[in-house]
Amino acid sequence: MPFRIAGLAADGHKWLLGPEGSGLLYVNRQVLQKLTPTEIGWTTVRHPNDFSNRDISWQDDARRFECGTLNTVGIYGLGAAVNMLLEAGIRNISERILDLTDRLRAGLLAQGHTVFGPRVRKEASGIVSFVPRKDDAESWLKLFLSRNVQVATRGGMIRIAPHFYNTEEEIDRVLELAS
Repeated sequence: MPFRIAGLAADGHKWLLGPEGSGLLYVNRQVLQKLTPTEIGWTTVRHPNDFSNRDISWQDDARRFECGTLNTVGIYGLGAAVNMLLEAGIRNISERILDLTDRLRAGLLAQGHTVFGPRVRKEASGIVSFVPRKDDAESWLKLFLSRNVQVATRGGMIRIAPHFYNTEEEIDRVLELAS
């Protein structure tokens, strides 16, 4: 029997490249009927345009979770971003990200930094976290940010998450700063 997703929620920005405040929600129809919305609004009910109707029965589909005016700009922006990602090809994007993170991970290891996470490509993600070989992560964060290289700190580590639009030259610039 094929695997079926019961529910999926995804933030629209970052990896999906959509605007902040946008996102996706999918709920399998069998699961949907078991969920009760926590808010009620004019679009959550079966007769959303009949404002004199006091029947507050939920919509039969996922609209039961849309409790008010929709973020139209966010919806269209996220739609455009998803279309762009699909046009580029999810497999192509995945391979590109893994190529960049392989390059980054190998360079950081060669420089003596402690790199965390899977090193086997089929288990890896688009995030590379490392503990600098000297000084602390906050000092390195300041260095990277002062050179307009966007990284973050997490638990005493530097976190780098290149996307498919990043270049090998940008990865090399990170490695140059980390040397």
